[in-house]
Amino acid sequence: MRRHWFRITIVLAPLVAMALCWWIGSQQSVWFDEAYSVWLAKQPISELIRLTSIDTHPPLYYLILKLWASVWGYSEPALRAFSILCYGGAMVGMGCFVRRWFGKRTAGYTLLTLIGTPLLMRYGFEIRMYALGSLIGVSATAVLARAWHDDRWRDWMLSCVLVAFGMGTLYYSALLWLAQLLWLMVMTLPSSRPTTVVEIAVALGICSEFHAILTVAANLLGTKWQWCFGRDWPADEPAEFAWHRILQHDFISHLGC
Repeated sequence: MRRHWFRITIVLAPLVAMALCWWIGSQQSVWFDEAYSVWLAKQPISELIRLTSIDTHPPLYYLILKLWASVWGYSEPALRAFSILCYGGAMVGMGCFVRRWFGKRTAGYTLLTLIGTPLLMRYGFEIRMYALGSLIGVSATAVLARAWHDDRWRDWMLSCVLVAFGMGTLYYSALLWLAQLLWLMVMTLPSSRPTTVVEIAVALGICSEFHAILTVAANLLGTKWQWCFGRDWPADEPAEFAWHRILQHDFISHLGC
């Protein structure tokens, strides 16, 4: 039993965390941002992409949620289940990552700590993109570390794909890619190990993704909201307030209220 304690922990800890997350989530009502996720996932794909082009979040999560709902339906438990599964997957990925680089004991402590982490559990049941973003971020970090250590081009390519998926899910993940770029620089520059072409390509890819987030942010701040929606509002009203007012109007109209 003692020889297999980590295998037991890496299975039980995420299951316990997911069960607690499910119980807490079942006590909560759907709030505005979650309702917006559901409403957006119900839109045609072309309209979904158009709306996310002027939103603060990219479309990948909403597209995956739409695909998930096409199988399991749009009920609240079904939609929360997707986030909870991503939350559990992120815990498993973190446990495997810490075990490889820091040992079983540290990985076990990490998993036990993650069970009671309020922030992860809070966003683990929300019908939002944060749990999926956590899963992608943990996976990308583990793959990047393995790619640097083993220097296999397949791992480097997978790292690039995960970076793209992360940017397609949550723009704030650019901060993680920037941290990974700095880590690559710290690990590569002082060593005698030569930098490969693939590593340079990955670094340039991370830089380009970080530049993309800055470009998108600038475009969002400068968006002409009335051009997008064909509506007017007071000239002194901040764009973000106008966006929420317009969205509330559309959402309430969609519900038939």
